[in-house]
Amino acid sequence: MNARNDSIETVKGDSPQVGQPKSAAALKPVDSDICERIYRGWDGETLPTPPLTSSMQPFAPGDIFLSCTYLNNPYDNHAGVGRIVQYDKNMDYKGVLWIGFTSHLIVHLRFDPKGNLWGCDCQGHHILQVDSSTGKLLSETRFADVGLASPCFVKDGSVLLADYFKGDTPPPGTCIRTIPGTDGLIGQGKLYRFTRNGRLLEEWTPETAPEPFNFKGITHMTLHPSEEYVTYTTETGKRVMRFNIKTGEQMPDLKVCPGETQPGVMDREWAIAVAYLSDGRLLLTRGETVEVLDESGTVLRTYELPAYGWAMIQPGADEKSFVTTNFFTGMMAKVDLETGKIIGQIDSGTGVKDTPKGVVPRLGLAGVAEFSGRA
Repeated sequence: MNARNDSIETVKGDSPQVGQPKSAAALKPVDSDICERIYRGWDGETLPTPPLTSSMQPFAPGDIFLSCTYLNNPYDNHAGVGRIVQYDKNMDYKGVLWIGFTSHLIVHLRFDPKGNLWGCDCQGHHILQVDSSTGKLLSETRFADVGLASPCFVKDGSVLLADYFKGDTPPPGTCIRTIPGTDGLIGQGKLYRFTRNGRLLEEWTPETAPEPFNFKGITHMTLHPSEEYVTYTTETGKRVMRFNIKTGEQMPDLKVCPGETQPGVMDREWAIAVAYLSDGRLLLTRGETVEVLDESGTVLRTYELPAYGWAMIQPGADEKSFVTTNFFTGMMAKVDLETGKIIGQIDSGTGVKDTPKGVVPRLGLAGVAEFSGRA
């Protein structure tokens, strides 16, 4: 079933007045004063933006949530108004939640043990939580002034969060807030354990992988069902890495993709997102395919998907399927694990659009989760 998204009021990019020159924010570094204005709450011109009226409803089993940040800033191609869109079990539009305090893409939608939905603005250093019983935002918890993402919930009540970035240079076209007291670092690629109210318990510095663009740390992380270790990637790097949170030691890589990472070379032989099923099998996106790995790293199955750009993945609510999103096309696909068939799709309206004026930067789809109803 293809969901209609006309109720979301996305700008489709079919007007010559809508867009952004191809040589502007997509390629140039963003001035620091512009970045500071974005972090504080943008006060300048924006691309056309719909009314920010929230209508998210209490969560029901089978609801699918997409984080589709409304990218409306003419200077920063990852900045805009935070937005999570809700669909029902039939993939029909159900509601939307606008988030007023984030500045950039919301990534890594995940449910905590209470059933509340978490999301991360790692560029602006925000973590949001949505109450499953009301569909309303909860008060923001400040964990650390770091670009944290990939929340993993441990049975002891703690939460693991990973530093998405590493180094001191954001990619051209967007801003990344620096970490205070680090002389300009945007990230250190660290792994943290916090209490749910934000108190730091432990921190580690796991290995990260080289990647062609040289700004990423731990971009995707998932907790093994044993809760002994996490498996993670540096997106567009070659390694699927593991770190033992019991001993604080690096473990052997689960998988290494073929080839050698070179600066600026995009060979697409890389690892992107990871997510564990409850039986210990690992879902791994590779851009055009999704692999299922066993605990030794053996590929049990490969699923071919249309187009390149599948960048987020989570198990389906019943674990008989998985849900994944394509950053470039703006599509969400639900795939049957047994048959490999796409059993449902949602067009978020955030794919690349060309206009006479230039490219419309609507690449806001950066998170997906399906609600099981179990808490």
